[in-house]
Amino acid sequence: MRLAVAAILVALMVGGCGKPVREPTTLVISQLGEAANIDPAAFVHAGDLTIIAETYQRLIRQEFSAGVPTGEFEGELAESWKVSDDHLTYVFRLKPDQYFSDGINVDARAVKWSFERIIATNRAAAQYLTWIDAITVADRHTVSIRAKEPFPAALTALAYSSSVVMNPASASAHETEGELGRWLSTNSAGSGPYQVDSWRRGEKLVLTANTHYGGEPPFFRRVIIKTVSDPSARRIQLRKRDVDFVQTVASTNAHYYSDLDGIRLHSFETENQPGIWILNTRHPVVGDVRVRQAIAYGVDYDGLIDDVLDGRASRLTALMPEGVIGRVEDVLPYRHAPDHARRLLADAGYPDGAELDLMIGLVGPVSETMQSFMADIGIRLNLEIVAAASFYDRIAAGDFAIAYSGAYFDFLDPWAILRPWYHSQSITRGTNYSCYSNPDVDRLLETADSAFDPDLRARAYRRAQQIIAEDTPYILLFSGNVIFATLDDIRGIDVKPLLPYRLGIHSMYRIGEHEQASVRGAH
Repeated sequence: MRLAVAAILVALMVGGCGKPVREPTTLVISQLGEAANIDPAAFVHAGDLTIIAETYQRLIRQEFSAGVPTGEFEGELAESWKVSDDHLTYVFRLKPDQYFSDGINVDARAVKWSFERIIATNRAAAQYLTWIDAITVADRHTVSIRAKEPFPAALTALAYSSSVVMNPASASAHETEGELGRWLSTNSAGSGPYQVDSWRRGEKLVLTANTHYGGEPPFFRRVIIKTVSDPSARRIQLRKRDVDFVQTVASTNAHYYSDLDGIRLHSFETENQPGIWILNTRHPVVGDVRVRQAIAYGVDYDGLIDDVLDGRASRLTALMPEGVIGRVEDVLPYRHAPDHARRLLADAGYPDGAELDLMIGLVGPVSETMQSFMADIGIRLNLEIVAAASFYDRIAAGDFAIAYSGAYFDFLDPWAILRPWYHSQSITRGTNYSCYSNPDVDRLLETADSAFDPDLRARAYRRAQQIIAEDTPYILLFSGNVIFATLDDIRGIDVKPLLPYRLGIHSMYRIGEHEQASVRGAH
């Protein structure tokens, strides 16, 4: 059906209006920054996963309902799977009709090769598969994965965006000096709906449809992803219809798109992209929990969201996104209470306030507003601009009082949210940037991370969150909305706010002029 619609659109545009600027089955996306490394074993940031999501497939994927994970899974390359009673063996039966972009059948050997390569590469993607002890090929389309020990988040790990199956033959054919990653960092070897056609760094990456894809062929046969760093230039491109889709619109710039004719602004609330203040629990002043609580009570959260972020962000009252097991609603008790904040500072020995440095990457309206909030409770906040290259080195060394940063939780299980941020073992080998340590929290997380009884697991996580919220090692200021803009003829958008880098390009399509008129008339 999509291909038939595409053919009609081509006829209309060429026959009725002369030669089109571009084929209707070509989608042009403008994004702020480009991918860094699209090798699934060595991805660097979420921008890489945008490309990986369209060019590769996983064994399974998480099911969502209304944008929230249900806790269930569905097969992508897997036709079925079984988990042993002792939770140590996972047997997957592959769909026999799935093919890589060169026409080679996706088989169990490819699964084994891919996962073993990800683990051996020992980059970011490996952390989600280190629980695997052995992978065995039972027959051409059956693979068995053996765990080192029972791991409750195993299926979530296999559904993660980088746990994909690669084509061993294609990758190996481009091996240079024993290295596969060099070619895979800029090319694809997957079975997804698209394949990488070309990439001119700093300019554009081009995807073309995988003609051997085992699912429904995508409407867009060619996708051009342009790198445009200037927000104003991106907006002009969309207004002139030079691009179809502007990815990652900043909340402070969203209003510029609202009044453009023929443009649709999409904004989704999400809870997994918080702007955070990291509070150094080993700092001589901030190390006092009363000071940390005072800072938390000094923030006007609603004012920050409404006045600075134009209402395009969400207030966070939980430590984990909705749908994640063990989440505690409203666990964060803080509200704007400057008088209470001043009393806490006085109790901590600072009746006349205190002077602290806030480490930031650049000065912006959020930091300046927070500076005024702190001044209101007696904290003189100095804004210290630190270059990106040394920002996290300073944090790792504990050389800061407060740092403003962001976080992104896309592995939707507490094992990848609470343990890395709050377990004391993660101070030196994780993201526990606040150097937070509480033996009770450690014990609860260890209990939950190894429990298969969902009620026991949830209870332990809930209690851990209650303690963490009281100890206040971080302040979750807000979670920015996922915002993007499209031409009004682009439909089929299936972006999940918790996984915004998965654009779902393969589900998008373009409607014709008559359909656009009908849609506009309905409104």
